[in-house]
Amino acid sequence: MIRTHNLVTTLKTTSPEQVSQQTDEQTTLIIGCGNLLRSDDAVGPVLIRRLWELGLPDHIRVCDGGTAGMDVAFQMEGMDEVIIVDACRTGADPGTLYEIPGHEVEAPPLTQMNLHAFRWDNAIAFGRWLLKDDYPSKVTVFLIEGTCFDFGMDISPEVAQSMETLVNELLKRYNPDKLPTHPIPGLVVHGIRDTSQAEEASHES
Repeated sequence: MIRTHNLVTTLKTTSPEQVSQQTDEQTTLIIGCGNLLRSDDAVGPVLIRRLWELGLPDHIRVCDGGTAGMDVAFQMEGMDEVIIVDACRTGADPGTLYEIPGHEVEAPPLTQMNLHAFRWDNAIAFGRWLLKDDYPSKVTVFLIEGTCFDFGMDISPEVAQSMETLVNELLKRYNPDKLPTHPIPGLVVHGIRDTSQAEEASHES
């Protein structure tokens, strides 16, 4: 789990035209990060298991990144695209779902940092330096706002709902034939937040 602040870009839906542009030649890796023993922090690894159950084409790989940030850096080698999924804690409504370009949240590792403190945001920067030409051409981070990070095995309902929304979106982009047949709650799409939207929301309340 990474603490983030002032995130303004929310999930972008994919059009049928964009789906058709995905080709089997492009290799994509989806990494779920988080701690399975800390409630909502488990959403990344749980999402990976959900995708695995539903099925993915050969050019899409999935990886449970757990809490080992260094592993994330090495897993990215040779991939065309990498997607990282994790929980976050920003103070937004539980279940808020963000899609963010990787370069906007990457954080160069600090000197004398131990491996336990090495997170996926460090791995993005480290991987760019280490992998050179083998670094993915595109890295995207999806963050789901959590509400409980205490020790426990249960994910809160709001986070679970947003996880299913993200599963649906990823399948829509990369394997539309495997879309679940049951309805899934709609995407959280508000565009870029600005002052006018905030004022409108305050007037409505």
